[in-house]
Amino acid sequence: MIKYLSYQRIFWSVLLLMLTAFCLPVMGDDDCDQNAIADCDFEGTAALKLKRLFDIDMGEWSGHSLLEGVTQPAQDGRRFCIIAYNELTPRVIHDYSVTASAESIGGRPSAVDGEFVLRQGDNILPVSLRLKGMGPAVSIIDYELTPGIALSVQGHNTYTSCINYEYVIQVQVSRDDVLNYGASGSYRGKFSIGAFTFIDGKLLRVQENFTVSMTVTPAFQVNKLDDVTLNENQTTPDGRVYQDMHFCVFAMGERNYRLSLSSQLRPAEPFTLDNGVGRAFPYRARVRLDNGNWDDFIAPGSTADGTLKGHNTLNCAGGENSTIRIDFAGADTPTQAGFYRDIMEIVVGPE
Repeated sequence: MIKYLSYQRIFWSVLLLMLTAFCLPVMGDDDCDQNAIADCDFEGTAALKLKRLFDIDMGEWSGHSLLEGVTQPAQDGRRFCIIAYNELTPRVIHDYSVTASAESIGGRPSAVDGEFVLRQGDNILPVSLRLKGMGPAVSIIDYELTPGIALSVQGHNTYTSCINYEYVIQVQVSRDDVLNYGASGSYRGKFSIGAFTFIDGKLLRVQENFTVSMTVTPAFQVNKLDDVTLNENQTTPDGRVYQDMHFCVFAMGERNYRLSLSSQLRPAEPFTLDNGVGRAFPYRARVRLDNGNWDDFIAPGSTADGTLKGHNTLNCAGGENSTIRIDFAGADTPTQAGFYRDIMEIVVGPE
């Protein structure tokens, strides 16, 4: 009798352990219980999980050739990941497909003509989204996401944890696109990453949204500057020797700008042409304003607000929109022959 009771106890203990093993819930995942950072789909022992996809703040663009941003990890260092599996012993890993979509923000879609964009009202900036594998199971993945186009990802039974299928989303905005399309201000786009798979004949789907944001500061560019050579034979009716220089000033959004002049050789002094051996004579710089008048400078200074407006294309559509005239009084022509020079610094910026 005593032996029989001992056997019964062992039998029920084994049976209890077996029942416990087969009743382990697939949904035992802390991340899946937090809808803000994960989306998980379950069907029996099958599971598809997408976790830790956070928003991306690209920061401020102030002239960079390329502004970049990436999805950031959680506080514990774990990154955005996607995994599909059957919770068996051992766990069986499955393939899945990844898609990217543009969502609406402020009632406007974050894609135009099949291209992802960031928006500021009606202003748009093209933005590229790349999916880059960081975990060992997906390290070969480096794929530019396109709205509605699926990427197939192969599962590996060697790698059975979501940390093995970690990714970053890398976003990029180019300077050319900012200058050609943009206006200064704050831009945002809303996008989603989705995944789907078939396990045991069942379709599982997950999707998480994220936003991308950046700020564009006002941009200006000066080009087509050239050296100025003064010729005594070219004079104005009042006897001043002169030479004009035509150049291009781009200002994002065709905005007004301020132009400042100074001498690089003598920054705080009146403008002079110097031969380097003690001989110098004064000259004047004149800036042609939008109203056709001239703003005259005989020393460092800046134009008044509201007098100059930039062009809305980088090279002024092949032309020039600005003029500086360098001149001096014929009576100041030096009697000593030689090479007289100065280096003028031109700065263009916001008013």
